[in-house]
Amino acid sequence: MKRPAAMMLLLACLPLPAAAPAPMAAPVPAEICEADGGRALCGYRQPEDLVRVPGTHWVLVSQTATNGGLSAIDVRDRSRRQLFPSPDATVRFDRKRYADCPAPPPAGDEFTVAGLAVRAGPVATVYGVGLRKRRAIEIFELDTRAAVPAVAWVGCVPTPEPLGLNSVAPLPDGGFITTKFLSREHSMESEVARALRGEINGEAWAWAPGTGWAKVPGTESAGANGVVISPDHAWMYLVGWGSRTISRISLGKAVPERHDARLDFRLDNIHWAQDGTIIGAGQSGSDAAPTTRVVKIDPATLAVTSLVEVADTPAFGQGSAAIEVGDEIWVGSPRRDRIGLFARPATAGAAR
Repeated sequence: MKRPAAMMLLLACLPLPAAAPAPMAAPVPAEICEADGGRALCGYRQPEDLVRVPGTHWVLVSQTATNGGLSAIDVRDRSRRQLFPSPDATVRFDRKRYADCPAPPPAGDEFTVAGLAVRAGPVATVYGVGLRKRRAIEIFELDTRAAVPAVAWVGCVPTPEPLGLNSVAPLPDGGFITTKFLSREHSMESEVARALRGEINGEAWAWAPGTGWAKVPGTESAGANGVVISPDHAWMYLVGWGSRTISRISLGKAVPERHDARLDFRLDNIHWAQDGTIIGAGQSGSDAAPTTRVVKIDPATLAVTSLVEVADTPAFGQGSAAIEVGDEIWVGSPRRDRIGLFARPATAGAAR
């Protein structure tokens, strides 16, 4: 039986058959290859999410293949460095703050992360949604003040059973909000099928130091996926991948205020763009003719502006994240080994 394209997207996050490469401490020059209707950066291991480190020339890449881990791209020459696992990475375990974390990721473990988020600062805090054997939110400190970024793993927050998490957004108290995409007490295929039917099977969860986990009220969704929090921390924006929605939900109110907007495609990861809008990528088209789509969303009105739509090909497809870099839009995908590079429309606003 032929599986729908949306189902194949989730199955694409399974490990690549090839053995994981050795960690790369030295920079690796950019490798330009082909993508749908444009060029791409090759040599990655299922680059599912991309995020800019504010105020720097670095882009972080999560890789969902076995031992893909966390990489950084220098946008000036597009070279990449493996941040974690890497011989240059350090461990500064904050056992007090992350008391429930059992230990640093063991050597040789199938370490991989999916959704990414960054809390800006002289030393940025990086959050990654851990998958496979290591089900936890992994936390790193990233110092970009020197020519070569220095990364330290500082702790983790184990994922409660049976939550199957997807994306993450930082909170000002050192905590975070994350999204439950599925329940791990059921098979991935059955949970994805539920989401595709628009059934509520997920929601957002918050974690804070000292108080732990709590469900975020008013966030029930079909396939809860990408999430960001407004700069004033008054609102969260939550993607319903299964229901093709994005929601604006108030934080800190006894009765949450929620506004839903319907989309005509399945949005995936979202991040803040430099002009204050929300940028994201997802899957559009049909099973017979799937496409990758990139949009911007007005946080006040939830109005959508299309930036890129290209047909999926064997070389690239099932876009899952997007960022602006100069006059390009970079698009990640858990499908293969490349990050798509597409021209940024003039109407998309200024990017640096």
